[in-house]
Amino acid sequence: MSKVKLLFLYVLVSQVLVISPLSANEQKKSENDTQKYEAKSSPISKSQDAIQSESSIDQQVQLLQLKKLTDKQMQLISDLETRLDEKNSDSFKFEFWMGVMLTGITLLLTILGLGIAILSIFGFRKVLTTSAQKATKVAISTAESKANEVAHEAVDKQLIKYIEDGRFDKIINFAVEKQIYRGIGQTNNFDDEQ
Repeated sequence: MSKVKLLFLYVLVSQVLVISPLSANEQKKSENDTQKYEAKSSPISKSQDAIQSESSIDQQVQLLQLKKLTDKQMQLISDLETRLDEKNSDSFKFEFWMGVMLTGITLLLTILGLGIAILSIFGFRKVLTTSAQKATKVAISTAESKANEVAHEAVDKQLIKYIEDGRFDKIINFAVEKQIYRGIGQTNNFDDEQ
């Protein structure tokens, strides 16, 4: 049984040496120790039990080797993942760029909306003043034309009424006499009669 344990230790130590290499001096020393051990532990005849125990030890050794290899690979995978995460954290991701683009579009639309609002306020005031000026011009021209039209009609009607009533007869007669007599012997004075 002690030979089995020694063989197991030997395999274990050799695996450790393969996984973590030793310096040149340590390797030479390990090789010398191994040769001495092999010389001492290799009997000429082995029993059937020893062969079976060696095969189970070989299987255990292989399992240990696989476990160590798996652990080493897992460590390498985690190191690679860490490096990848560090590399990705340095660069900007898609979500960041989408956020920047949406923020930019929002700012552009806000500025455009404010510009339109400011222009609409000034435009509305301009429209109000222009429409007020235009309405005033149209109202004045319409009022003048209507007033002239109404005034001419009213004056014409009133003059016709005064002429028919004879209110201008004295004035007309005086004007005719003035032209006929041309200032000679006028006895009627229009100013005195009124």
